[in-house]
Amino acid sequence: MRLAVYVRQIVCIPSSRVQIIRSISSRWRVKCPRLATAPNGPIRHGIVQLLSFSVNYYYNTTKVEVYRWVWVPTRKGGLGVMSLARKSFWSMSGTSHPGGQGGGCSSAGPTVNTPTTSSRTNQKSSRENSSLDNTSDSHNSKKQKKRPSGSLSSSQTSTAVPTHVDFKCVTININRFSEEKWKYISSLPIIQSVSVIILTKHHLSGTFRPQEVIDSGWNIRAVVPKQRRKQHQHRGGVAILYRDASNLKVDQHRINDRANGYSHQAVSWTIKSPLIARPIHITGVYVSPSEGEIEESFHTLTQQNHYPADDIHVYTGDFNAHVADETETHITMQERHTNPPRVGDCHKRHMPSPPAAAPITNTHISSPQRGRLLLRMPNTTSFLILNGRFEGAEDSIPYTLQCQDEATINDYNLIAKQHFPKVKACCVIPKPSRSLRYKSGPPTDHNPIVLHLSLLA
Repeated sequence: MRLAVYVRQIVCIPSSRVQIIRSISSRWRVKCPRLATAPNGPIRHGIVQLLSFSVNYYYNTTKVEVYRWVWVPTRKGGLGVMSLARKSFWSMSGTSHPGGQGGGCSSAGPTVNTPTTSSRTNQKSSRENSSLDNTSDSHNSKKQKKRPSGSLSSSQTSTAVPTHVDFKCVTININRFSEEKWKYISSLPIIQSVSVIILTKHHLSGTFRPQEVIDSGWNIRAVVPKQRRKQHQHRGGVAILYRDASNLKVDQHRINDRANGYSHQAVSWTIKSPLIARPIHITGVYVSPSEGEIEESFHTLTQQNHYPADDIHVYTGDFNAHVADETETHITMQERHTNPPRVGDCHKRHMPSPPAAAPITNTHISSPQRGRLLLRMPNTTSFLILNGRFEGAEDSIPYTLQCQDEATINDYNLIAKQHFPKVKACCVIPKPSRSLRYKSGPPTDHNPIVLHLSLLA
């Protein structure tokens, strides 16, 4: 004879009541189920009955138990001993084998530092960077699983996802767009890893899309610059270029252009990507040195800092202003240890006007006066001028304008002070010599500014 336990399980829920009866073999002992104590849990009680003894049942039960408790542990133990012996053999021989590197072999690819098994749970994975311009590779790399050397169970395997991505922006005053200048820009080595390009003073209409840009796989969005009445030509202008394959979504908001009666151009772009957690906002600016309403234009630019505090907002462009190396007034003495000083053009002709200078009354103002207006903008919004902060003591002045008889700085990148730790670099690509003419050197007199950000993925 053998014992069998019948369990009555009554599940009580507000909508219905269900009674389930099932048989549980006790094998060698009677197991009493626990009494559920949850408010909506089942209420169980058992009934014991004597059933007829079955030889077939005894044989099957014994066979299952022997396989489970004798054969399986023996087989696993044997495999473990064989695996340990095989690893010891390869380690003593000093040669490589499938599943890892031997003592005398080095890989040709990049080195990946992985923690040991004993300390893997207490170490964080190193920060990984990917580039937005390589969208397909970056997007696939987020889904790849990286398994450290050695065997790990499925519960120990973790997915290594990049925590930050690189975002690079190049700003250049192209001084009238042409096929020659586009070839020069696209041939720069930095362009291969650039996310967006900001062009100022392109002299293009708001709807014209150069064929050479389209054929190169780039998209362009521009604002309407001022149009000459006699020559019917456009002057100034700001545009953004981004690759068609970059999977970037760019929303444009016009601030100042010919359409709303301004002689200066300014436009804000909101850039979104599946690779970044939050959008980035870029305001492109071109301030004409020969037009009026400059003070009003700087006031309008100051009001554009209305984005959420967690979003990065960058001002970039040709401001035609001289600020030398004057420090922003909102930087405290304690913050000067973390915010490096800025290298500027301190020539006596390129100094900003004094802070207590008389109010501007003339229609056309000078570059020192425009410099004072530019300095008021970061002082009001707690922004920092970036270019010039990443040069070393042995580096030369990062001129953004180099022509035959002049070298100065009048193109700038600005970012909010709280986002300065996200700036990896901001540098100017200079000409080999300031004496180079256009025919022998770059076809534009302005140097590109490269801004390198690290964005949260």
